[in-house]
This record gives sequence, structure tokens and C-alpha cells, in this order.
Amino acid sequence: MDKLYEIIAKLSGEIKISAITEETDLITDGSYDSLKFIQLISEIEETFQIEFDIDDVDLKKLRSMKNLMQLINEKIGDKKNG
Repeated sequence: MDKLYEIIAKLSGEIKISAITEETDLITDGSYDSLKFIQLISEIEETFQIEFDIDDVDLKKLRSMKNLMQLINEKIGDKKNG
């Protein structure tokens, strides 16, 4: 998940990779807004070769690093099993 941390830090512009943990809240800690979330989703899909469903694009799911990592791992698993 190092690549995810790099993406998060790059798009935020305000948070360092070393400061990112599972408890990081992208809105309060990373100053993410709706545009940054759209960019984040696009970067994640491209980097990890996965696609999010419309139901996945929910700020409650995406704002927490822990939830975001779980979602990405699920999508990667679905891709391998599909």
C-alpha cells in the first residue's frame, strides 16, 4: 500500500507520507475536497487496475484510510477471482 500512500500525499499537498496511518481522515487530515476525491479515485483505478462501482464512491467509505485500503483490497481480490 506504499503506492496508495504516495498518491494520497501527492494529491493532498498538505500531508506527508510518513504522517499517513490507517486512522488518517482524508478530509480533516488531508484537506481533501470533492475534486481531490475524484482525482484520487481516478489515480487508484489507474494504478491498481481496478474499477469502483458507483456504490463504492461514498465519502463515508473513502475518507478513512482504513476503509479505503479495505475497499481497494476487495477490488483487487474481485479482479483476481473474476
